[in-house]
Amino acid sequence: MKKITLLLATLLFSLSSFAQIDIRDFKVTSPTNQSFTFGSRFDYEFDIKGDYGDKPINLWVYAESVTLSNLIGLIRWNSDGDDNLSFANYAKQAMWINTGLVWQGKSFTTNSLEKFYLVVEYQGTSRTYAYTIPDIDSDGDGVLNSQDNCPTVVGPASNNGCPVPPALTQLDIRNFKVTSPTNKSFTFGIRFNYEFDIKGNYGDKAIALWVYYESITPSNLIGLINWNSDGDDNLSFANYTKQAMWVNTGHVWSGKNFKTSPLKKFYLVAKYQGTSRTYSYIIPDIDSDGDGVLDAQDNCPNVAGPASNNGCPLDKPDLKFRKDQIYINSECQSCESRLSRLGNGVHVLSKSGGSMSIDGFIFNDKAVAAGASKMKAYLSSDTKVDNGDIEVPIGFDSYYDVGSIRAYGNISFAFSIFGQQIPRNVTFKTYYLIVKVDSEDAIDEGEKEDNNTFHFRLKYQDRFGARPFPKIIIAPNGLQEIRVNNPQEEKAVLQNMRNGLYIIQNPNGKRSKLIKQ
Repeated sequence: MKKITLLLATLLFSLSSFAQIDIRDFKVTSPTNQSFTFGSRFDYEFDIKGDYGDKPINLWVYAESVTLSNLIGLIRWNSDGDDNLSFANYAKQAMWINTGLVWQGKSFTTNSLEKFYLVVEYQGTSRTYAYTIPDIDSDGDGVLNSQDNCPTVVGPASNNGCPVPPALTQLDIRNFKVTSPTNKSFTFGIRFNYEFDIKGNYGDKAIALWVYYESITPSNLIGLINWNSDGDDNLSFANYTKQAMWVNTGHVWSGKNFKTSPLKKFYLVAKYQGTSRTYSYIIPDIDSDGDGVLDAQDNCPNVAGPASNNGCPLDKPDLKFRKDQIYINSECQSCESRLSRLGNGVHVLSKSGGSMSIDGFIFNDKAVAAGASKMKAYLSSDTKVDNGDIEVPIGFDSYYDVGSIRAYGNISFAFSIFGQQIPRNVTFKTYYLIVKVDSEDAIDEGEKEDNNTFHFRLKYQDRFGARPFPKIIIAPNGLQEIRVNNPQEEKAVLQNMRNGLYIIQNPNGKRSKLIKQ
C-alpha cells in the first residue's frame, strides 16, 4: 500500500511540473486590408508564459470561424522536442504560416472588423483566443474603414468615404486640326489622322466623333470613333489636353478619293449625352517646295519653279550623243567608222605611233540653252564612268572645250587620241573607251545626267599592225594637201592650221573629218 501511494505522488508531481496554457495578446500582424489566397504568408503574434518543457504546442489559426473550411493553417511548435519551452515572464512570439489548400480558389482579407481565431492545444488541453482587426481610417478622411467604400481614397461620409466626381460638363473642344500630310490622297481603308484639345469632366460616358470631308453628308463621311464606348476610362481634363485621333476611311470612299489639298475643308462633329458640336478646319495654303508659289496656285507643289511657269520648274538642258552622228577612225581596217554600225567591232590604238580620230555632234534636246562645258575620254572596264577609270588625253590636252549650245541645237566636235599620250602604266588590253560631255557637271540637267556619254570597245596595244602614217591633211577648199609622216609632224601642222573643217586621209584611204575651233 505504501508503494502505491508513493507512485501516485510521483505521478502527480510530474504532471504538476508542466504549466497550463497561459497565452494572451493574440494579434494579427499582417497588413490591414490585405487579401490572402492559397500559399500566401500570414503573420501573427502572441505573448506566452509558463514551463512547457520539450512538449509540442499545436497552434491552429482560423478566419471568421473555427471550422475546417476557414482554417488558415497549423503550426506544431517544438514538434521535434529539441527546445525547452520555458518562459518565466510573458514573452512575445512572432509566428507565420502559408495559407492552406482550403483557400485554393477563394480568399479572405484583413479588412477592418474581420475576426481571426487562434486555437492552442497542449498536453490534452485546448484554449481559444480571438482577435478583431481594428476599425481604422486608412485614408484619414474621417470615415472608418468598415463604413468606407473607398478606404484608401479620401472622400466625404456623405458619399460613403469615396471622392465625389465633379459634375459632368458640356462639350468643350477647340483647335480641331487635320494632322495627315498635306496633299495626301485617301481612298477606302487609308488611315486619316487628326487632333483636338478637350477640357472638362465627361466621366465614363462615350463621346462620338464623326469626321467629314467638304460637307457634313453621309457620302462625305470619312469615319466615326465612339471614344470610351466601353466606359473603361474616366474622361476628365482639368485643362485643355491635346488628343491625337485616327480613323480608317470608310466604305463610302470605295472607288473614289479625297485629298488633303490646300484650302480643302474638314469637319469634326462631336456628340455627347444628347448634345452635339461641330468644328471645322481648312488645310492651310502653304508653299511646300519653297518656290514662293502657294500650293493652291502651284501646278508642281513639291518641285520648285517660278510663278511665271505656275510653280513648275523650267526645262533644263539635256545634252546627248546620237550614235548615227558619231564617227571613229582607228588602226582597225575592218571597223565601220559610224558608231551606230560598229556592232561588235573593236577599234585599235597602238602605243607606238598609233592614233585615232573621233568626230560628231552634241545635241541639246530641250528648249533651254546649255552653257559651255568640257568633254573628256576614259578607258574603263565597263560602260560607265567610275572613279577607277583612266583619263585619256584628247589630242595633247586633258579635255576638249565644248561651246554653248542653243535650245534644240547642236554643235560639232572633232579630235584625235594619240597612243603616245596614254599614261605609261596603262596595261595593254581591250577596254571600253568612254567619251563624256559636261564631264565636270557644270550644266544642271536635272534627271538627265546619265545620257551624256557614248562608248565603244578599244584594243590598246604596244605596236600597230598597219601603218598609221603617212597621213594626208586636206584643206577645206580641197586645193591644199599636207603630207605628215609621224605624230610630231601631225601635231605641228594641226597647231598651225586655221580654224575650219579638214579631211584626214589615212594610209588605207579611209577619210575622217577634223574641225579645228
